[in-house]
Amino acid sequence: MTFQMPTTALDIGSQSIKIIEATGKEIKKIKKIGIELLPEDSISYDENKKTQMLIEVIKSITKRLHITKLKRISIKIDSRDIITSKLNLDISEISIEESVYNISEQYIDGSIEEYYYDFRILNPEMNKEITDVLFVATRKETLNNYIDIIKECGYKIGVAEIDFLSVLNSFYYNYGKTQNITCLVNMGFTSSQIILLDENEYCFSREIPVGGNQLTQSLASSLEISEIEAEKIKLSISNKKTLLNEQTDLIFSDFINNFISELGMTINFFLQSEDNTKNYETVSNIFLTGGSCRTLGLAKKILESFECPTTILNPFKNFNMSDKIFSEVAASAHVYGTAVGLSLRKFPLKF
Repeated sequence: MTFQMPTTALDIGSQSIKIIEATGKEIKKIKKIGIELLPEDSISYDENKKTQMLIEVIKSITKRLHITKLKRISIKIDSRDIITSKLNLDISEISIEESVYNISEQYIDGSIEEYYYDFRILNPEMNKEITDVLFVATRKETLNNYIDIIKECGYKIGVAEIDFLSVLNSFYYNYGKTQNITCLVNMGFTSSQIILLDENEYCFSREIPVGGNQLTQSLASSLEISEIEAEKIKLSISNKKTLLNEQTDLIFSDFINNFISELGMTINFFLQSEDNTKNYETVSNIFLTGGSCRTLGLAKKILESFECPTTILNPFKNFNMSDKIFSEVAASAHVYGTAVGLSLRKFPLKF
């Protein structure tokens, strides 16, 4: 007999680790949730030191939240470690699995045997002989490193999912169907993912090399301070605890304008591509999530630039939670978009 069991979701980021355990079927309830900051200088660690640090932090947060040992934990894989491609396949004579395997080596570096790969059918109700699939692959070494970390902490692996698909899961569950082209922006520390949906169907994504760390570095360079000090100033300004002055206002404006330029180029690339099958001329909605999405002035400038509703995605919009948990996460809900989407995933257990 096969049952669908919820998993605990673990989002390993550049600055912190988030963990969520959700229960329920139709209406989800947050059972456990927490965040643990990584050491301020951990971005400069070598691989061995970083691995040991992650093990220590995961053990700390799972102990604090009383996450049962031997439990299955689902993880997200960063887009930069993933190969993705949208494939249009003719499956009139062979299965989708065979078609994906036959074409996969056109999109990877080396042999397919060196990769874990999977696919998602994007339009299951369309022509049964021609179908679009999202192909994803990652080197076995990359995923195995994550698996080893999870095992060292006393757990089993559940689902491993690319970060932007977790963001999609979170959006689908909380906001349902939208009209025309919707743009999701997952703004991280070192990079950001831009995801475009056509009436809730995935149609395009791109990672751009702009994240909150670029603003931190600009502040550090211009103010001649350490990046640790610059990060604190950035957060204090964005949380409206410190006022902008002439110098920091210019730094924030330059960063935001650069981000909007990258976002605009990505959207325009899609609108002019073959993937824009309905010839849309603009996007209808923009949703922001991720640790850097609340940068002071960003959402307002995006609204002005693209002239469409711009919303900070609330990943807990359709979740139930206790008053205690709500008070803990209300101010930082935007950082949980990926973890929430991952917590919605289930894996089959056979008995």
